Amino acid sequence: MKTATLALLVLAVIAQIGAPATYASGQPWTLPDSGSGDPSPSRESSAGLAAGAALLPAAANLYLEARKLEASDGAVSDQFGYAVGISGDTAIVGALADDDGGSASGSAYIFERDLGELDSWTEAAKLTASDGAANDQFGISVGISGDYAVVGAFYDNTGKGAAYVYARDQWGAGNWGQVKKLVASDAALNDRFGKAVAISGDTIIVGAQLEDDGCPSGSPQCAAGSAYIFQRDQGGKDSWGEVTKILPNDPSPGKTFGNAVAISGDYAAISAIGDSVKAVGAGAAYIFRRDPASGNWAQAKKLYAGDAGFKDKFGKSIGVSGNTVVVGAFSADIGGVNFVGAAYVFERDFPQDDSWGQSKKLTASDGSFNDQYAISAAINNDAIIIGAFAADDACPRDLFCDSGKAYLYGRNTGGAGNWGEIHPVVAGDTAYQEFFGISVAVTTGAAIVGAHHRQNAPKVKLPGAAYVFTTLRTKSLQFFKGDEPVPDVDGTEPPEGS
Repeated sequence: MKTATLALLVLAVIAQIGAPATYASGQPWTLPDSGSGDPSPSRESSAGLAAGAALLPAAANLYLEARKLEASDGAVSDQFGYAVGISGDTAIVGALADDDGGSASGSAYIFERDLGELDSWTEAAKLTASDGAANDQFGISVGISGDYAVVGAFYDNTGKGAAYVYARDQWGAGNWGQVKKLVASDAALNDRFGKAVAISGDTIIVGAQLEDDGCPSGSPQCAAGSAYIFQRDQGGKDSWGEVTKILPNDPSPGKTFGNAVAISGDYAAISAIGDSVKAVGAGAAYIFRRDPASGNWAQAKKLYAGDAGFKDKFGKSIGVSGNTVVVGAFSADIGGVNFVGAAYVFERDFPQDDSWGQSKKLTASDGSFNDQYAISAAINNDAIIIGAFAADDACPRDLFCDSGKAYLYGRNTGGAGNWGEIHPVVAGDTAYQEFFGISVAVTTGAAIVGAHHRQNAPKVKLPGAAYVFTTLRTKSLQFFKGDEPVPDVDGTEPPEGS
């Protein structure tokens, strides 16, 4: 069997990741010596095949930049990339300052992976609110799950806020059409309903961080915060009706409960970055569980960082997948250095059943002053991605370069049960004040990172961008020499007839 393509594939992976990259063991990548003194595998030798095969299992879990996404009609300062979401082969990107319906009315874009061309992510639809108006900031938050997407517009109707639901194939095959506008049943001015949204299957959660149910009598708009649950068939087929309003067991002024939200099955995670129980502005997060029998939602646990500190803002970002939650504290100090940032992983049955204990604190392997690591965070099954939008890799001598960076982690990486860093990622065209990492999302085998302030050399603002990264495994690469198959990326032969 000819092994040129296999060996070159592995070499390409290493080249894209950079040297020295690291993988599951945490050790630097090194190419095995083929025995000829040349560190690269031979194109013909069995040693080359062995070398390539040895590297493939680790390479298959690395994330490579697959596509840079841009709006087809992008304009200066649209802030495309401020919010992102991904589900399977479909991504959504928010552009909250787009002007189609008036200044900063906002929009969002759907991109779909073209299965006919390897990782060709193409724009499939542009979403706008049916009643969009200036300053709505539609696209400040987005979520997607299967054939449904949700977009927040937190300044709709003078800050009462709204969220909009879209469905694939609505009003025509392949079309993404609006099916419902969501508003709070008790909406009030400046609640900021829609600042955060998330969707899982048939359930949507919307945060309203300035809602005032937790305020003392006579103290309106005290930013106690709340969240709302909607279900697809509540009130009729596809009606997306409100099921319940969620408040923490300890509401208080300034808590900003609902600043960030996430949902997975019967669990919802909601942050409160203004919570000051542990320290002023330290922050907190809450887990709510839906009872499968009654459908009622109840608070299951309040979460704090194990080392909560003054104005850490734990809860700026949050994600949940199954029995695992990740919470970001982008202002946390690390080793006496300010605003480096940290993220915390909590697991339902750690250290015991239903205890929701902290199992891991995540920090950047190369974190530094003002990186603001964990400004964004997301989790899907065994993968976590964390954004550090103020990291300075593009111009390391400039403390305010803010080109940005993101970090990928895997469960069981570096040991059973451990969440270990796989590797960091940056944009292939990283630039000054790109703010790459302002938003992140992850699905099986793919991740997306927003860069909403992308600029060019003379520091002229551009529309913004988002970047899709995919693992070698999900690329499903199969190379052939004549009729002879080369092993797939997991080391197995392609099935007969493939």
